[in-house]
Amino acid sequence: MYCDQVLEAEKFMYVCHKCYLSLFPMVLGLLLPDSPKLGAILGMLENEKELWSFYDLRSLSVSDPFFGQGKSYWRGLIWLNINYLTLQSLYRNCMVPGPCQARAQTIYNQLRDNIIRNVYKEQQKTGYVWEQYSPEISEGMRSHSFTGWTSLVLLIMSEKY
Repeated sequence: MYCDQVLEAEKFMYVCHKCYLSLFPMVLGLLLPDSPKLGAILGMLENEKELWSFYDLRSLSVSDPFFGQGKSYWRGLIWLNINYLTLQSLYRNCMVPGPCQARAQTIYNQLRDNIIRNVYKEQQKTGYVWEQYSPEISEGMRSHSFTGWTSLVLLIMSEKY
């Protein structure tokens, strides 16, 4: 897992949470398709006790003690911009010949379907697209009509990465 590094009392320490940050090396295309670390990242993606939800990827693992606590802005809510980047990386960098190709394809197909279905369902229900979505029931949250990064669903539908 990739972690944050913080400076505390003149000493560098690692702060590890299974979250969007842990995905960044893959999401940003920094891992090669044959990287030994890719399998572990895909495992965190597809694990329902970590980042995977029936709707999209959570911003923080449900197993983390901070999940949903306090102002949970980045503590579990679903953000479409990071889900888009994850799909983009799976499509461009992981679904190519390598040891994780079939697994990446399966994750990509299911995540893409979940995102499209969920954004559509919430738009039909409320008349809006939202800034973020609840990880438990995928209800739209905070700003609406948020056509910023939530409009990325159109690129996801057309597979324009």
